[in-house]
Amino acid sequence: MNLESQFLDIAITVVSSAVFALIGFVWKVSHKVNDQEKELQNLESKFKGLEAQTKHDISYLMNKVDAHNDKMYSIVKNQTKG
Repeated sequence: MNLESQFLDIAITVVSSAVFALIGFVWKVSHKVNDQEKELQNLESKFKGLEAQTKHDISYLMNKVDAHNDKMYSIVKNQTKG
């Protein structure tokens, strides 16, 4: 009976260690996932800001091109009249 109790003690130790290791593993993985989700959200917000800035820059350039084209058209139109 002494051998059975020692075996039972060893088995309980091994099982409890495995349970705690599993809990620790799940906890660590869940925190890594949370950190990666936060990083992904930060990247998404950065890219949205860059996208908005790029659209603004393109709009600004297109307005400048349109104004330049209008100016060139009026110059050509005035030269052809005279």
